[in-house]
Amino acid sequence: MARRPAGYLLIGLGLFAATAWSLSRAGVGAAPPRLVLPRVPLDLGRGKVGEVLDGHFAGFNGGGSPLVVELVPSCGCSDLNPRRLTLEPGEARDVRVGIRLQEEGLHKTVSVTLNSNDPESPSRIYAVSAECLAPLRLSARSVAFGRVPAGRGGQDAIRVRDADDRPIGADVPVTAESDHPHVEAEVARDAGSGDLRLLVTLRDDAPAGHVAGVIRLRREEPPAKVAVVVSAEVVGAIQVAPAWVDLLQDVEGEAYVLAWRPGGGALGPVERVEAPEGVQVDEPGAPVGPRRRLRLRRTSPIPPKAEIVRVWFRDLSEPGVIRLTSSPLTPGSPEAPAAEPVAARRTEP
Repeated sequence: MARRPAGYLLIGLGLFAATAWSLSRAGVGAAPPRLVLPRVPLDLGRGKVGEVLDGHFAGFNGGGSPLVVELVPSCGCSDLNPRRLTLEPGEARDVRVGIRLQEEGLHKTVSVTLNSNDPESPSRIYAVSAECLAPLRLSARSVAFGRVPAGRGGQDAIRVRDADDRPIGADVPVTAESDHPHVEAEVARDAGSGDLRLLVTLRDDAPAGHVAGVIRLRREEPPAKVAVVVSAEVVGAIQVAPAWVDLLQDVEGEAYVLAWRPGGGALGPVERVEAPEGVQVDEPGAPVGPRRRLRLRRTSPIPPKAEIVRVWFRDLSEPGVIRLTSSPLTPGSPEAPAAEPVAARRTEP
């Protein structure tokens, strides 16, 4: 058996060492990268309108291979630096993030998405929050009465405290003013807790339709002003559903609707109808409990010029309103439908 020269052994050992060194440089056989973030979100604290609050959180590579991270801010994040990280195993770096405060009394939270080559968590989200101080702290910044039957009105109360969430002293004047004629505002002190309350009242004489107003709350010393938005949908003495029907597409179309009194009580018979030419309204059959069923029929091949039908019932001065249209009304309008349209030739409401 031929003996191999010692030089071959040395060459083999050299090739093995070079290959091992190359593999170690490439990370072959090493643990994968692992992105480690703080366990709790970053709270930047409190500030005033227009200020930018910033802070830092650390990204750490807890794995055994290089970690590459791309950082993507959400809306509302005014500053994020850096946007890309490359971390060696065991390395940590700070990420600077800022939030601009734009609305008094708002607690704002933004998110930072971290996309990385971490095989276990390739995409992570880290939350950052800040609070904009308000000169007055309110338990709510709006009052929504929802759907209110005409003649009933409503009332709601909002607790009012100072910027540090403490009761306002009795010697500090606080006033409230409403810009809507059917919305009243009054500041009163709760006898039990001693807190100030903003009493918001929707008057009983608010007309049917959408009510939208703003109450401005003012403190004299130190000067402070906060706005409260008020909304309501006052339902008329007569409710009609659906509030719109499609008679414009079909020449011989007909549709049914129900009319009733939201406040309760039976609705009297129809006394008068105001409808465009070519549209007929009648009552087929007996009332359905306290409700009345109306039938609308198109009797002319010419589309009606007007798109509103008004129906007066006995002992009521306000009519029920039905719209003739081939498309829904704008959401939020006073007579916007609460249900889908009735197709032509439909036999039941």
